Amino acid sequence: MYFCYTIELFDYGSVDIRNRPTLIASKTLKGKGNKLKMSASEMLCFVKNLGLIIGDLIPLDSEISGFNLKTQFSLKI
Repeated sequence: MYFCYTIELFDYGSVDIRNRPTLIASKTLKGKGNKLKMSASEMLCFVKNLGLIIGDLIPLDSEISGFNLKTQFSLKI
């Protein structure tokens, strides 16, 4: 549930506020083969800000942290 609160309370700024991602149900996160249902602009906003939304939960020395940084860099190109 922390993840949903973080998405809801995150400051998307004046540009992305209109494309704020929809909340993700806990059964979607726990389910097998479930898909996130968002528009293309909502998904782009979600992916673009994911590192900031969940960055405090990822240890800096983990493999996921490196992937997170590479993803953020590639979105800025």
